[in-house]
Amino acid sequence: MYDFLTDDAGCILEAARNVFYGTEPVAIDRFEKVRFDSRHYPDEHFGFMVNQHWRDFLVSLYYADILSYPHRQDQVDFPRLCYLVNAFPQGFTLWQATVQDKTYPVGYCGWYYVEQNTFDYIVRMPFDRNCSITSRFFLPAQGQTPYLYLFNYSITPALNHSPYSHALMDDFREELAAIDYRGLFCAAVSADGVRIAQQFGMHKVGSLTSADGCAGDTLYMYP
Repeated sequence: MYDFLTDDAGCILEAARNVFYGTEPVAIDRFEKVRFDSRHYPDEHFGFMVNQHWRDFLVSLYYADILSYPHRQDQVDFPRLCYLVNAFPQGFTLWQATVQDKTYPVGYCGWYYVEQNTFDYIVRMPFDRNCSITSRFFLPAQGQTPYLYLFNYSITPALNHSPYSHALMDDFREELAAIDYRGLFCAAVSADGVRIAQQFGMHKVGSLTSADGCAGDTLYMYP
């Protein structure tokens, strides 16, 4: 499942970039999703971190993120991803592509529940003078709520607007459609992210800015 993890990180990413960042079309032999079986009982103190399958899943998601976002400022920071995948691994789906018997992590989707007060904060943003916040870290809820944060939906740029990106998004939509939610929000980092947020019925409510005031991601919410 995670055969590519036998190589070190530099080799994995270099090999994947040679395949998916080149000028030639990519012939994919197999495209499939991978989920972590969260029925594994988490450790009392360390959660899922003691589970080797979970660690492989986490690192694969991280590689998929790096390959999805060529610009470093758009990539997830590893500690945040680690925290969230430990808190709610069942909200994350990894997508892998096999090319000439070599498998690469090329995309992933992720979501998690948030508390109502977090969602209410986003609701109030259009009425705030600045309409912006500096934190990208919305804490996950302790249990199920009717409010969801769409953490990520991405694929390596070579596969954008392809049957593979459509399969990824169709699966994500089906997963969310099975949840009885009342509100969604997300932070869009690209034009494609904005377009998909709008497909979910979300509208712009504000933005994320860096600590020094530089403009960053755009926040969208539903309803």
